[in-house]
Amino acid sequence: MPLHLRSLVGNWVFGCDLCQLACPWGPALRAEDSMGEFLYPSLIEILELSEDDFRDRYRGSAVLRAKRRGLARNAAVALGNSDNQAAVGPLAEALASDCDELVRAHSAWALGQLQGGEARAALNRSAKTQAPPVQAEIELARTACRAAPLQRSR
Repeated sequence: MPLHLRSLVGNWVFGCDLCQLACPWGPALRAEDSMGEFLYPSLIEILELSEDDFRDRYRGSAVLRAKRRGLARNAAVALGNSDNQAAVGPLAEALASDCDELVRAHSAWALGQLQGGEARAALNRSAKTQAPPVQAEIELARTACRAAPLQRSR
């Protein structure tokens, strides 16, 4: 996702609530699901879904078009926009070990947005172990973390 669009995403990860309600492909709710859980799932849960869990959870819905990597990427971006410090741990875990480079890169960006010592430490831990595209995102995120105190003191 281009950098200039990430902050504009806000906390949306796929379509919108009206699209989900109107779409003939979704929501394909099972008896144990509720409309609220389908339309407003936990961003951290989405980020942590395995490929199998993703397919099981969204079987029969339009969300499958995004694939697990697209939805997890979007969840990372939304978490970066959330100011939710509870997301730092899950984002750090995704940066360190998610199977998809795209998710790892966007998790790095999100950590840079959330800032703070724990986010900075997670970025530093992963800086040398990632593929070049993820390393580039880590460097941008580390720059954002270093610049944060100056920006907030204005």
